[in-house]
Amino acid sequence: MRSPAELYDWELAHVAGRWHQDLASYAAVAARTGGPVLELACGTGRLTAPLGAVGLDVDADMLAGARRRGVRRLVRADMRRFALAQRFALVALPYNSLQLLVDDADAVACLRCAVSHLAPGGMLALEVTDFQAGAVRASVGVELLGRADGVTLHGALEHDFSRRLTTYHRRFEEGGETRVDHVMLRCLDWAELERLLERACLRLVGLSEEGHRLFCVASPHQCADGHQPPSAPAASRRALALATRDRARLA
Repeated sequence: MRSPAELYDWELAHVAGRWHQDLASYAAVAARTGGPVLELACGTGRLTAPLGAVGLDVDADMLAGARRRGVRRLVRADMRRFALAQRFALVALPYNSLQLLVDDADAVACLRCAVSHLAPGGMLALEVTDFQAGAVRASVGVELLGRADGVTLHGALEHDFSRRLTTYHRRFEEGGETRVDHVMLRCLDWAELERLLERACLRLVGLSEEGHRLFCVASPHQCADGHQPPSAPAASRRALALATRDRARLA
């Protein structure tokens, strides 16, 4: 059976219909801010490669996929706590990746870490979706989601309305083998996202909406409690390894 990263790309292509639809939004912000660009939770490099970004992800399989796509600058790290020497004009957090962090503390830690890696005048761009908007049932039973290239995917959803969490259950089948996984995502509407941004000393500077999906651009500002935007402690910084001799540090 294909690797999880390969199945992820298959699902994007054959079920989610997500390939380069969001590239123009991030490219437009990058054109305004200039480079360099850092993408958090970069996955297999779907956007990292065309943006010419540094890609950061905690999953080695995803990073291997990004490398196969031609992304040269990759870092394996947790997006809640990383420390790079380089500063970036744009930090991107695409395709609902912030929503993988279901606790407020983890989401704010990620946003604060992103802010600490922004160059002066830098911006954060991200996308979030409210998966529960319009939902009336707590669960959606197993359905056939897609079948192509020898792969079949069935999926189901469970909504925890009180906790604003949605769990996506997947079952991939290929060549007589089966892979089952479960992805829990927090749901975010604009008010919930705004609260997280404020706690990370970020202020909205741009917003577009498509259905229940929000694309947001934010910049650092002084927090309501008077604190300045976070900066990475000098003692915890490590150089971003770009040269060949340092590649052992990278995923």
